[in-house]
Amino acid sequence: MRQFNQHTSRSLSERRLTDDAVGAFFGFALVQAASAVSVRLTSWGWDIPGVSPACGRSSASSSASGQQPSTP
Repeated sequence: MRQFNQHTSRSLSERRLTDDAVGAFFGFALVQAASAVSVRLTSWGWDIPGVSPACGRSSASSSASGQQPSTP
């Protein structure tokens, strides 16, 4: 930890360049981690809140079997 305090940024532009790159990487990693967890839970059969389990499949499967789609 002591090494970090000895080599601080020398200017505002150096600080912004470093902080922006680290922030962009952290944001990207956070989105990728959430996506990976969502895909894994879906593959295990967990329902994700806000997403219907039959999302996008009801009209395709009913038209393939010749049934009319049900309306609520």
